[in-house]
Amino acid sequence: MFKKSESIFLSSVFIFLLIFVSDLSFTLARTRVSDQTPASSFSLQKPLADEACVQQRTHRVAKYCFTLTNWGFIGSQTRGLRETQGGCFNPNPIEDIAAPSFEFPCGSDLEYLFQGALWVGAVVEGEPLVSVGADGWLGVYEMFPDADPDGCIKEKTIRLSTPNCPNPDTAGAISEQDIIAVYSDTATAGVSPDDYDRRPHRPIGIQIEQRSYSWSYDYAEDFALIDFTIKNIGKKDVKGIWMGLYVDADVSHMSIAGGYKDDITGYRATYPSPLWADTTEYQDTIQIGWIADDNGDLGSGGVVRDNSVPSVTGVRVVRAPTKNISFNYWMSEGNDPVNLDWGPQKQDNWDLWIKNYGSWCEGGKGTPCGDRAKYFTMSNGEHDYDQIFACTDESNSGWLPPPGFCTDLADGYDTRYLFSFGPIDVLHPGDSTKVTVGYVAGENFHYKVNSIDVNNPMAYYRNLDFSDFATNALWAGWVYDNPGVDTDSDGYRGRCFKDPIGDTCLFYYEGDSILCGR
Repeated sequence: MFKKSESIFLSSVFIFLLIFVSDLSFTLARTRVSDQTPASSFSLQKPLADEACVQQRTHRVAKYCFTLTNWGFIGSQTRGLRETQGGCFNPNPIEDIAAPSFEFPCGSDLEYLFQGALWVGAVVEGEPLVSVGADGWLGVYEMFPDADPDGCIKEKTIRLSTPNCPNPDTAGAISEQDIIAVYSDTATAGVSPDDYDRRPHRPIGIQIEQRSYSWSYDYAEDFALIDFTIKNIGKKDVKGIWMGLYVDADVSHMSIAGGYKDDITGYRATYPSPLWADTTEYQDTIQIGWIADDNGDLGSGGVVRDNSVPSVTGVRVVRAPTKNISFNYWMSEGNDPVNLDWGPQKQDNWDLWIKNYGSWCEGGKGTPCGDRAKYFTMSNGEHDYDQIFACTDESNSGWLPPPGFCTDLADGYDTRYLFSFGPIDVLHPGDSTKVTVGYVAGENFHYKVNSIDVNNPMAYYRNLDFSDFATNALWAGWVYDNPGVDTDSDGYRGRCFKDPIGDTCLFYYEGDSILCGR
């Protein structure tokens, strides 16, 4: 098998062959209301659905262990949730066991995720609504599966046998471990009300089919692909749809109390292409939100210890019916004596909000509480400047000035981010659309002792190594959509880099936007 370092770029034919021939004693992030595992009896607005089959299942074939659910929730609240019994790769398939959240490498007790969630926002009859797998601050959960057996998680694999599945379900499998879940936002009984908008949960009327894929191959072992099919199961048009992944990472070894307090986050649009090592003129487009520990908890001299967390994780889109991306982050601290609830805000957006709605929730400028604030945040079009620049005055670029307490935030905090994309103009009743994201890890992000000087953030930024992370982000796109392969035989093979003299295609760097194998 080729190493990533040996195969950073391959011809379209070679990529095609390569892929298809190979083919809670822990101190947790603070919330305003204690997070609770959802009850198993949320009543869906469907006949015969009297008990939701709420489950968790962990990807275990790759370099990471990554837990997903069938209720729009990602991770396990750093093992606060347990992996549901069963599955082809569960080491103890006859009982529920502790579920790693995003443990990297698997078995290391190095956690890069506390909790994450799918957020879907839309306008229904002129009103913005947002349904979330988890709110992250108010303890709100609004997506649930159907009853057993239809609502329970399904699993497929391209492997012909596994220790727990001598005859696994291989029909239509894409990866070595496909985890398949179906859930909707139509539950109302038992769902927390929207305190900030002063009303019960109002469903958009959508169903989500979630298929996640993981591989053990060297070029694909550091990322998972998550396929979402969103269907309008209601009777009204759903317009202006934005989707997002909310991430609260709390990067730390399991043994370190208070490890959630020093995360940093940011957004990276491009990275110098390794094909042109002698210049930075050519950039690979990666468009990825990232989050990491502020210093990796390295030892003296930059030594990586057993409890060091030197890696980085993030989210990128590999397929969407829109190119628009928003990246927002914030700190949820509104209930502290000193209100540190804050996130970057564009002056124009902030003025628009205050004019229409008054004060922001929690009295700060960070946490979006309620449907209106969530939809406003998802769709604001902002790419927030990286957290390490929180003390840099960007008001000349249209941002609000930094807060007086910025030094408490710029060098790491209990940070959360939302990576969102849209809008999808309209889904009529019965219509559906597909979105695919990559959840990506990168090694050696911290490779030396690197202190943050809030007055000189570039010195810190230059000592972060994005190379492995960027490589894995590219491969997440290539595995999903092989460059140069005409998947649907319509004559289009993707985008290519052309010889500026002869105008011939030298190599393909994007595919035809159709998932290989489907």
